[in-house]
Amino acid sequence: MKPQRPFVFISAAITAATGVAAVIAGRQAANDLVMTAVEPTMASTVIFLGLATICAGVVGLCGGCSESRCGVLFFPSCTLLIGVACIIGGGIVLSQANGDGGSIEEACWTRQKTGNLQFQKARALQDDFDSLQAALSNCRKSRPEVLSLRDCGQLAKDDVGIWYKDRPRRALVEWLEQKFSCGGFCAADVAVFGYPWQQPQNGSLAVTQSNKNTPRDPCFTFLAQELAKRGSKLGGLLMVLQALVIVSVCGALWLVCSPPPAARHGSPKQGAWCSWRSSDDESSSYEDDVETPFASERS
Repeated sequence: MKPQRPFVFISAAITAATGVAAVIAGRQAANDLVMTAVEPTMASTVIFLGLATICAGVVGLCGGCSESRCGVLFFPSCTLLIGVACIIGGGIVLSQANGDGGSIEEACWTRQKTGNLQFQKARALQDDFDSLQAALSNCRKSRPEVLSLRDCGQLAKDDVGIWYKDRPRRALVEWLEQKFSCGGFCAADVAVFGYPWQQPQNGSLAVTQSNKNTPRDPCFTFLAQELAKRGSKLGGLLMVLQALVIVSVCGALWLVCSPPPAARHGSPKQGAWCSWRSSDDESSSYEDDVETPFASERS
């Protein structure tokens, strides 16, 4: 085995393991309510970068078995490009999540002042909240005693006849109301799912007939914070993992490209450390370097 091969194999294994970790992180993001509702393409991007990293690791394992220097050098060169692309992708994920969180907050503050909601993602979230509010209001026209959409059944339809469970971000709205005791999106409103109201001073306050129409704090600030937190975690993880890959690949690349130690003149092991030279090259080099007795007599 060539001396450089173990380092190539180790680097390839680290690369493949990093790709697996990135795929796992991407799949977790794909199952996250906040990420899928606001950043639906982010998880697929991370998974794609992770699969590309795994492929680079497989190429490295194959390249380590190659007898050609070009075959081995292809792996670190390819992995360096993928690693740089993943670091850039991680930075984009981080900045996009934080940027969208800030844009949602800014858009909702502007709506409270002017009544206009310009940011498209905030507008889509507001539409879902409005639809659920309309569904609860329509349900209470037939059943005034209900406290939550969950008690309405098929009566919980908005003004255009869409059932509340068919809204694409219904699960996100329910999660926000349950976790943060909020109501409405950009403006304070009632909680449509009727979860207890967690108050700092009074603790948990159950929803009753007397307080079911009490407005709660809007949910947009909590959503923006959760989005920034998840985006920073996902983007930072991707950048750290790929930085480890680049370090390991650079180490393997340096070992592969470093020249072999020079043997002493006339040593029978001359060229033995030069892993990339064939036996014919070594024998011819040895014959050229060692002076024969006949040559010395002629001189």
